[in-house]
Amino acid sequence: MTTDNVDKQMNVSSLYEKWMDYVAENIDTGKLEVNYDDGISYEYAQVSLEVEYDESRSWSIYEYANLVFECKKDEEMNQSIRLYRWKESRDKGWDIEHHGIMDLKSLRHLNNFELLLMSLTQNHIKLTIDTESESDDVDVKAEPEATFS
Repeated sequence: MTTDNVDKQMNVSSLYEKWMDYVAENIDTGKLEVNYDDGISYEYAQVSLEVEYDESRSWSIYEYANLVFECKKDEEMNQSIRLYRWKESRDKGWDIEHHGIMDLKSLRHLNNFELLLMSLTQNHIKLTIDTESESDDVDVKAEPEATFS
């Protein structure tokens, strides 16, 4: 999970790109319509990124935010990632709040994106919020089988 030759910073936009790749590969195609224009393909998956700042405790020495990735067609793809940072730090990067796995046998049930988040946490990678809101259409990698009625 940890490596020495890792960049210690990552942009939120880069993490969003990795999540969109994960959605493209793993979305439940049973929830998508099939397009028959220009061949047979699934409709695009509408996804979004939103950063929500938690300003409820102005007296705290920490700042908190939630990084929310949403997929309109498959809620199982949605991710909410809690971020924090020390207000007085010169480094303005955000840490991912650790949601550790207590039972190592459950590692085999993690998806690739959860493993990425664990790796970022273990390597103390700081996230730089370079965008606070995005919306995209993801091209689904799976191809539907042709059925003619």
